[in-house]
Amino acid sequence: MGSDGASSHPASGGHRLARFARGIRRPGGGDRAARSCDGLTGLLDRGSLAVEFPILVRRACHEHTHVAVLVCDIDRFRQVNCEYGRSRGDSVLVAFSARVCETLRDTENAFRWGGEQFVVAAYGHDADEARALAERLCATVAARPIAGVSLTVSVGVALGHDLRDEADALVEAATAALRQAKRGGRGRVVVADALPGAAPAATVAVPRGGRLAPSPSPAPSR
Repeated sequence: MGSDGASSHPASGGHRLARFARGIRRPGGGDRAARSCDGLTGLLDRGSLAVEFPILVRRACHEHTHVAVLVCDIDRFRQVNCEYGRSRGDSVLVAFSARVCETLRDTENAFRWGGEQFVVAAYGHDADEARALAERLCATVAARPIAGVSLTVSVGVALGHDLRDEADALVEAATAALRQAKRGGRGRVVVADALPGAAPAATVAVPRGGRLAPSPSPAPSR
């Protein structure tokens, strides 16, 4: 069954994850055993992000580049559970994870943060590249139903390139941007402006069907 079906199998993409892992650690690194996966989706979990992120930041600092953190939240997921039941909700999470993995490149990796919230860590992305990735994710999710359910996703983005930029701080900044995206009408991307290297906060709306429509400012909360 394809990744959009109501399958309960974990998301695939292990070969891509292995390439990503080789790209961020030196041969013989001893932290592989500390990486763990989410039992439902097969993605790396938030504990693994705590292991991976310092490696990414150290490399980014050495190579004078950035690490982008994208916090992605499936819009109105509670409504999916209410209308279709938790079993279908779980299938949506699995298929959503697979859709995300299919969209990512070798220097981009997805983690399940908890519930319907996911984190993508993207190495070597500046603000424009991180925004483009977030827009691509939004468009891909909205393009066609996932496990039989039409969805949108909101994304908050934050960038770091300093050894002081810890995962929790970047996730917090990206989560604040995510809340702004939710207030702006959902299905949107907002880039935080609180960290070095990030562009001023900007919102991009992605309507159902996946066609991008820039929005200069968030819509009033409804």
